[in-house]
Amino acid sequence: MSGTILDRPELWHLLLGSYRNNILLVEQIDRLPRLYNNDWMKLKKQIEQNELRIASLDTIIPWQSLSDKTPSLAVPTNRAELNVINNMFIYLMAAMLHKDWLSRCQRQKQRVKHKRALGIYGDKQADQ
Repeated sequence: MSGTILDRPELWHLLLGSYRNNILLVEQIDRLPRLYNNDWMKLKKQIEQNELRIASLDTIIPWQSLSDKTPSLAVPTNRAELNVINNMFIYLMAAMLHKDWLSRCQRQKQRVKHKRALGIYGDKQADQ
């Protein structure tokens, strides 16, 4: 399934089967915000309702620091502070990556339009 659509059965199975404070570990943070804004908001809302913590292998906050086994997180205020910082960072990155993704899509459309105008891209012939 494409990361550009919200209807991903395995993702929803994962989200609906999660528990409070589970960590949603993604390989790269850009895997989440390729959705259009309304779909991203729905996904973000579901993540927040489930009280999941998002961690990514390519962020500066290591996922291990979000673990319940981290001694400093036994203090509720420390946990709350780290969750706020992590969420802010994740959502900021998601917004920037989404903007970048939209820009790349737009530039790709412009290149195709330009090459069609030059006759470089022709319409595909139907298979016989």
